[in-house]
Amino acid sequence: MVIVDDYTFKIEFKDPNPLYLETATKRSEYQDAFPLMPAHYLSRFHKDHADADELAKMVADAGFEDWTQLFTSKLESYWDTRSADNLGAPSLHSCVVLLNFNSPTPANEELIQNLKFRQALSIAIDREDFNNVINTGLAIPQQMTLLPTSRFFKEEYAQSWAQHDVDLANQMLDELGLQWDANGEFRIGPDGKKISFLLEEGGERPIEAAELLAEYWRAIGIDMDIKLIDRELFHLHMAQNEGLDVHITKYGMMDGAFIARPDMFLPVEVGGTDTWATLWARWRENTYEGQNHEVFEKPPDDVIELIDEERHEADQQQQHQHVREPPRDVLRQQKPGSSLRRRRPVASARRASFFGTLPPRRRIPPARR
Repeated sequence: MVIVDDYTFKIEFKDPNPLYLETATKRSEYQDAFPLMPAHYLSRFHKDHADADELAKMVADAGFEDWTQLFTSKLESYWDTRSADNLGAPSLHSCVVLLNFNSPTPANEELIQNLKFRQALSIAIDREDFNNVINTGLAIPQQMTLLPTSRFFKEEYAQSWAQHDVDLANQMLDELGLQWDANGEFRIGPDGKKISFLLEEGGERPIEAAELLAEYWRAIGIDMDIKLIDRELFHLHMAQNEGLDVHITKYGMMDGAFIARPDMFLPVEVGGTDTWATLWARWRENTYEGQNHEVFEKPPDDVIELIDEERHEADQQQQHQHVREPPRDVLRQQKPGSSLRRRRPVASARRASFFGTLPPRRRIPPARR
């Protein structure tokens, strides 16, 4: 560190470190605290800086056993707005809905891997209403893409299939042959049964978010069962691909995450909150990392090509610190009508929807009458 003047310092690195600004100014699940923290505030809660008697009183008043618990509580950036102490306090919840491309229910897997079906689900969501209810109107309703402050952000990506249009969503599902049941309440899937998804929540997102999602999809004939389960059990289900079709995750899509973590764009995570294709991710582990799994499913060729490309550029990134192309390709295709950069032509362009970016492997047959 080089001190330039009373208000400026400069950080120098031996090698290029383009992600420093992102990692130094945000907290994530991979680090316990911000790398840079306000000493003028936090020092009053630290034993090396605070008056011992004053600190002991603050610890006792707060109901903690020692100063470390008090200090840790001051690091928390999240307020539990449902607690009595913080009732009504504003907070932000970044909510990203992920569909399980490897749903254990064959009919649901077939539906989820259909791009048009995912687009219909996306525009059935009232993002303005969701923002008002969950985030008191303080968030930015948009497609699952980068934040506007990112240097890779494009407005057309953020608005692609993000409008609220229940009539168009129903029309698209009609065109897929997903007919209503005799009571006009729910749609019938390719297996002749009511389309019904299972959403499991491990306590990481407000349960109200799941309830709103179920309400929006019910308007287009999609049923959804919501189960609140233990967090460890939730992650176990994700890792073993058991049961769930839908889950809601959080993702701060800033440049650092976009460059370094392709989880939301490629099936590379097994068991974490960003998992959306466990069996494809296991195939990747089997094929490229030498890990042996008894059960896995080979992804479509287009997905394998992106995985290959991501692996190559990940190696290059370690040497040259440049931005990976596969995630950028995925963002480019969020604009309707655009196609992926390709080494060879493909039969159909892929476009990203709210729930993923991958093409269907099978055509959905008309629903049974």
